[in-house]
Parts: sequence; C-alpha cells; structure tokens
Amino acid sequence: MPSNTFNAFYLGTYADVDPTEGNDFSENSMDLVGQSFGSAGDPAWRNDTPLTLNDPDGDGRTYDNDWGAGETLTHAGTTSELDSSMLYNVTVTYTDGSTALTQVVVMQDTGGRVFIAPHIEGHWANAALTDGPVQSISLDSVADDSFSFTYTNLANLAFTCFAQGTLVGTPYGPRPIETLRCGDMVNTLDNGAQPLRWTARRRIGPLAVMANAALRPIKITRGALGDGIPARDLVVSPQHRILLSSHTAQRMFGTKQVLAPAKALLDLPGVAYAVNGRGVTYIHLLFDTHQILFSHGVASESLFMGASAASALGADRIAEIERLFAASNSGGQLPSKHPARPFVKVRQGKRLVARHQANEKPLVCSCCLPGLTSARAGHPALTVLA
Repeated sequence: MPSNTFNAFYLGTYADVDPTEGNDFSENSMDLVGQSFGSAGDPAWRNDTPLTLNDPDGDGRTYDNDWGAGETLTHAGTTSELDSSMLYNVTVTYTDGSTALTQVVVMQDTGGRVFIAPHIEGHWANAALTDGPVQSISLDSVADDSFSFTYTNLANLAFTCFAQGTLVGTPYGPRPIETLRCGDMVNTLDNGAQPLRWTARRRIGPLAVMANAALRPIKITRGALGDGIPARDLVVSPQHRILLSSHTAQRMFGTKQVLAPAKALLDLPGVAYAVNGRGVTYIHLLFDTHQILFSHGVASESLFMGASAASALGADRIAEIERLFAASNSGGQLPSKHPARPFVKVRQGKRLVARHQANEKPLVCSCCLPGLTSARAGHPALTVLA
C-alpha cells in the first residue's frame, strides 16, 4: 500500500473538531485556535514525531471519513482513520526569540489525536519551518477548513548532507565520503578524530532535482568562500550548514563563528545550484555529537538530529539509528541535539553575505577560525585514500 512517512508535531488528544460528517467542513476548527506546541524549556525541534499517511488506492490523497470510510494514518504503532484535515495560520517562534508567520496542515484522527504537519514538497509555507531551530508553533487562526482529504506526499523537510564524491578529512588524509563506514575515524574541528557512528545515502533522480529546489544540490566553487576555500568545488544539499567565520559575524550575531545553510550563500559569486541532468546521491554522516568536519578545505556540519533531519530520514532510518545506539556502549543515548555552533537562518545568512560583498571581505577568515590552517593542510593536493 502506498504511504508517506514524515515528521510532524503531536499536539495531543482533543474533542472532535469535525463532529458532523457528510460535508467537507470541520465545524469546530476554531476550537484549536490558541493551541501551541513547544516552549523555551522544551523546544518543538526536540519533539518531532514520525507520522505516516496511508494511500491504499495510490491516488496521492489520504481521504477523511466525511463521505464514508476514511483512509488512515499511523502514529506510534496505532493506525486510525483520518477524521479531518485543515489549514491554520501560525506563528513560528525560533530559539533565538525571532518569529515568522506561515501556514501548516493540521490533522485529527478518529481517536481525537491532533498533528501539526508541513505542506506538500516545495510549498512556500515550509520555509519557515526550516529557517532555524523551532521553539514553538502557535495556531493563530483557521485558514481553510473545507477539505475532505490531505495530500499524501506532505514534505520530508530539509535534510543536511554531502554529495557523493566529496572528500572528507580523516587522520590518514582526505577520503571519498562514499567509502566511509561506521567506526572509521574522521577529523573534526573541536574534538580531534571521532568515530563515525552511522552513515546512509539517498539517491535523488533528475526529475525530482529539477522539480524541487529543496532537493537541488548547490555547488560552492573553488575559492568562493575565501583564499583557496574550498580547495576544489564542493557540492552539498541546500540545507547543509557551512561554517562562516569573520569579524562581521561577530558584530551581527555576537560570535565570530556561525553555521549558515548553503542556500543562504546563493547570492555569492561562485555559489549556484548544480543541475547536470543526472540527479544526485546525498550521503549522511552521524556522530555521537554534532561535529564540524572538513571537506575540500571547507568547515561544515555533520548530520544534526533536529526536526528537519528526522523528517527527511523517515521512521525506518530513525528506528535504525535508535537500534544502533541502543546496542552500543553509549547506554542507548541517542545523538546529541546540541549544535556545534549557533545556527543562522537563511535570511540572516543572506544579510551576512551582503555585508561581506559590500566590504569585499571573504566569508571565512582564518584569524577567526583557529585550527583552519592545520585542518586544511592536506587538502590542496587532495590525495585520495580509497
């Protein structure tokens, strides 16, 4: 049976907002206005949960029970009929206190369980859910409550990964990322060589790459970020965060080093979408904690297990990671969700790029990033160890 698993936020169990069937309206949708998920002490990004929409007839829609037996959703091992699907205008509050207004899908099953979910892939409203770590989402008003279905392909939001062929720094020199295996040691900026705990790959076909900018790889050409940085072209996913370091960052964000999504760099000469008609294979690298790695002389992040990554990976791979860590010597402790450096949102990263361009300064300054010179020492020659 066709289905789609993605990460959503579980609000809890509420009274039925669609008590009268036989029409497309959710009569009591206003009852959820004012509800909120997440707080400063327990931010939303730490509590996303896998949700599966089932589509038995394969038409791309999961129907509610307005006009007969509904199709189903599955959460936490329980499958039940979809009772209602609505759109709400919401306020997203990020962990730095800033906010954004956007729109989300809200679903309720016949058991009363209510979920907040993203829109379909590529929808404009999803950007606010991936611009930064989400502290809370508040339901402000009903945008539309006249649906008898939801699209099954709700978005697996932004994921962070390198493209196949990337050379990653190790104690023995740069290695192609696709040759790395669990247990291999990888150089990190903060903690020396660290063992790779989990790796996986995802193939994105050329049609999907062309249709969805969230999946389209970004190429950072040689020298685009600074003198010899990168040492050769680097290809990453749009959401992959690059470590930027400068006195301008200090003035803007109170710290010299920040992690910005690659798509925030698209206004920079030498940074552009890479479309070659062949698609792309993305590869994830996961460690016990969020790490700064080196690839082609660029400092960037390992997989960060926040809401976006969990949504992109899906329930099966999250379960695989949980089993792996449960069987390890870590006592079952899952990867830390503490970021290695402060995250900046896309619009903040774009402002940082604009200031650097106006001042004709590189985005990566070695004086603001101790260890950069030694970490890059083996990269100009790019000797590959297979």
